[in-house]
Amino acid sequence: MVDDATSPDRSGQVDMNSEPTTYETPDSPALDYTESPPPPEYQSEHIAIESVNSNSAREKFNASQVDGTSTDFRTIKTKGWHLSTRPESGVERIARLRREIEELATDLSDAEHASLSQGLEAACMTPNLATDSEATGKVASKTNLESIERLSLLESRISSIENRFNSTTEYNLAAQIDLLRLKVNAITENEVMEDIITRLKKMNDESATVAKSAVMSRLEELYEASGSIKGLAKSTPILVERLRSLQGIHESAAESKMRLDTVKAALNERRAEVANWSQALESMEEQMKLGMTTLHQNADVLASLVDPLLSRLNE
Repeated sequence: MVDDATSPDRSGQVDMNSEPTTYETPDSPALDYTESPPPPEYQSEHIAIESVNSNSAREKFNASQVDGTSTDFRTIKTKGWHLSTRPESGVERIARLRREIEELATDLSDAEHASLSQGLEAACMTPNLATDSEATGKVASKTNLESIERLSLLESRISSIENRFNSTTEYNLAAQIDLLRLKVNAITENEVMEDIITRLKKMNDESATVAKSAVMSRLEELYEASGSIKGLAKSTPILVERLRSLQGIHESAAESKMRLDTVKAALNERRAEVANWSQALESMEEQMKLGMTTLHQNADVLASLVDPLLSRLNE
């Protein structure tokens, strides 16, 4: 064991201080703890922080604001059902028309129309009356809504059918539906179908005969013209040779015409040159005449001067 007196003093060295470590505490008995701030929440641009306003969403997608009166819901694809891309045949079309007429006749029955009108009157009268209990009020409102929906559906279907028939409100639709049913039944009868088939066959035969008659008339015309064609067959080689000779003559005539054109152009040039030379000669002749006159005048002047000199010399 090492004595404290002989042990070296390590109080000045780091982590070698022999004195005990003291910690100071605040004067207040209650300790003041500072809470750390919460971590910042991650905010993304694609996340909506605001709450959803259910009332505005309900008003936006309210069914009463959608106008579906002119919509034909029979052609809408439902789940598990697909429209056929195959073209509709005549029998299928007749069956579909018959089925639609029957559905329309059932929809336009007097009993249903009366019940719907009564429901509409009840729906119009019930808002003005006071209900005794909450349960009876709910049942009445539900029945009124159902009757109104059925009536609106019926009115939409009637309006769509009237638009197809191009009719007005004064148009008797039930009578026309019965008439259309009679027409469809008359068309689908076997006798009518056989009559239509026979007419089609007759029209096909007539069209074939007309086409054959037109072809035969053309063939007869060609047969009549064949005699004249055979008669001309002997003279065709001579005509061909003459045509060839005429072609050569035309070619030589064209060449001679070109040569004549060149000769005419040369003659015109020569004529222009001759005209220029004639003008030059005329100007030279005029100048020579002027020179002769001046020479004669000079000779006369010299003679007038020489004669006195000669007379003096002779003297």
